[in-house]
Amino acid sequence: MRAVAHDLLGDREHARHLGVALPAIEHERQHSALVGWQSVELGHIGIATSDRVAGMGARSRPDPTRLGYRGRPMPIPPAAEINRFLLGFDRHYGLEFLECSETEVRARVAVGEHHKQPAGLVHGGLYASVAEAISSVATGMTVLDEGNVAMGMSNNTSFLRPITSGTVHAHATRIHRGRTTWLWDVMFSDDDGRTCALTRMTIAVRPLAP
Repeated sequence: MRAVAHDLLGDREHARHLGVALPAIEHERQHSALVGWQSVELGHIGIATSDRVAGMGARSRPDPTRLGYRGRPMPIPPAAEINRFLLGFDRHYGLEFLECSETEVRARVAVGEHHKQPAGLVHGGLYASVAEAISSVATGMTVLDEGNVAMGMSNNTSFLRPITSGTVHAHATRIHRGRTTWLWDVMFSDDDGRTCALTRMTIAVRPLAP
């Protein structure tokens, strides 16, 4: 997820608010989130802060003490709310969050024909995509109130057993929280509970661009 600050373009009619706000900017506007009425491309989900409301300059970095409802830290919203604001590719392939915290995430994807490679197996790219999405969202929504963004740094997926139908189940567990990197293990299983793939995901944590 590249963090790119630029002037807000487009219609805000589709923006909704959760806490300060988690606006879903229209698809063709780079799938970006608002930071003080600037657009910051977070890639997976739209997230907003209230620095404009708090009287900060349009290009100021958000003040962590001013995020959240009435200055409180912004918590990770329920999974149902996250699903409402998924953008772009993650919505396209059908990612669904079930639980999300700063230490653990559960999600799933219902398998369709468009997820399969020519041999009829779920494409390996789906596992890698889910792993990056869920670990990036959990990390990003935790570090945002510190004035940081999260982006995928390394994605290493091993395939153990094929899935051909049903549902791909993902369970991500954070195993390291550092100042500049977070590390996650993501286990994938089928409907019978058998482990089918494992991803080691490294997430970079960086300051928001000025």
